[in-house]
Order: sequence, then structure tokens, then C-alpha cells
Amino acid sequence: MNQVTLIKNAAEQQFGAQWEQAKSRLPGPLGLREAAFRRFEAKGLPNRRVEEWKYTDLRAAMREAKPIAGGPNAAAKRRAQDAGALLAGVDCRRLVFVDGVFVPEVSDLARLEPGLSIRSLAEALASGDPITARIGKVVPTEDPAVALNTAFMSDGAVVHVAAGSKIIRPLHLVFVTATASTSVFPHSLVLVENGAALSLVESHEGWGSDFQVNTALELVVGDDAQLDHLKITTGDATALHVSSLMASVGAQAHYNDFAFTTGGAVVRNQLFIRCDGKDS
Repeated sequence: MNQVTLIKNAAEQQFGAQWEQAKSRLPGPLGLREAAFRRFEAKGLPNRRVEEWKYTDLRAAMREAKPIAGGPNAAAKRRAQDAGALLAGVDCRRLVFVDGVFVPEVSDLARLEPGLSIRSLAEALASGDPITARIGKVVPTEDPAVALNTAFMSDGAVVHVAAGSKIIRPLHLVFVTATASTSVFPHSLVLVENGAALSLVESHEGWGSDFQVNTALELVVGDDAQLDHLKITTGDATALHVSSLMASVGAQAHYNDFAFTTGGAVVRNQLFIRCDGKDS
């Protein structure tokens, strides 16, 4: 039986070179990332011949892979104080990420409510936090965009709401791409235990142009829990934004999701939802 060899386009070749350069510097276990990149490499960028992607031909839209953003400079950190202004009138707890890196100086981690814990993903991966063992396992998928994000994931939020805890103040994850012609790979993990409640806002914006965002969010909603999720995507008309959400929803749990998009050349919000109990 003859094997079919995929001809890689320029972007796929560039991803291969970026992987070889970046893999030794990325936090956390290399095995998880290596396996994810091999899955991406085997499938390549999705195109219109892939049923789930026939209306979002990423192979055609992504002629090149932008260099991975190197993290924010001091000026970008200062400017990030005004990020997420669309929700300035809402009393939210803000966690700010600029060019794929958590910026604690402009984030609000003071006086966390009882039952709420928050860490940056990069810190959790570097320290071997057991909670990171859930990454890639909430709703497993062979999707190539998810695989690429898992391989290159830089930073994001790790949020844990203890059983029975009702977090009244919304949590706002603010993601900013500050540098033009770069790429970022945020990845967040949110666990809302049995009987707990959380309102989560996720906003993405860009100050430059021609950037690429591949973001992923994994959610675990326990039995009898409540999670309300709002995602806002703004940005330059030349930007490419691919978002993957994997959510496991327990018995008699309520998960509400709303996406609001106002910018970008190509924006794809894909959801992988698993109902994990009766009346979820």
C-alpha cells in the first residue's frame, strides 16, 4: 500500500522550524507538546477538504506562520492597564496577558474570594502543578488547531473554584497582541467544582496588524455547577484568530456561552462540548 506524503506549504514548514527552536524553552513536560506537534504535523493545516473546516480554509488563509511573540516590553505593559476597555464599566477581576505572557503588574490577584485560586499556566507547568495533568484531557480532540496550540502554548490562566463556592465578581481574562506580525498561543484551564458558580469573560484584542492568534480554553463544569462564559474578539481587519473551547459539563450543570466578534480578517470560534451527566 502506497503512503501519501503531504506537501507542506510555507506556513507548515515554518511551524516545523519554530518548533525545533522553541521546544526546549517552553515550560512543562515536553512529551505532551511533542505528541501534539506530531498530530499537527501528520494532518497539516486544515483546509476546505476537511468537513469540519470547509468554510474556514486555514491552509489558504495562512500563507505564512508569523514569528512567535517574544513577550511584552515595558511600554506594552504600561499600555495594558487600559486593555479590555469595552468592559471598563463592569466590576471584574482582571487577569491581563500581553503577547502571550501573564502581566501581574496590571492584573488583580488581591484578596481572592474564598474557594477561588488562580495561577498563570506557565507557572503551573514549570512547577509541575498536578492540575496541569488535565490539559488536553477535558474533551480530547484530534483537531489540528488544538494540537498546534497544545504544542506551542505559552501562558494563560489556571482557575480553580472549589465545590460549593459562588464567585460573585466576574473574572475577566484579557488577552492582548501588542506586536504586529507575530503569533501567540494562549491556553487556559478553568475548573468549576460541584455546586460552584463563576462568570467568566474572555476578551481578545490587538494593537498591531497582521497578527495570528491560536487560543484554547478548557472548562470543567462540575455537577450542579453554573458557568457563564462571554468571549469578545476585536482587532485589526488583517488579523487571523482561531479559538478552540473544550468543555465538560456535569450532571444538572448549567453552561452558557456567548461570543461577540467585531474584528479580524478570519475569526473561527470552535466548540467541543461534552455533556457528562443527566440533565446537563
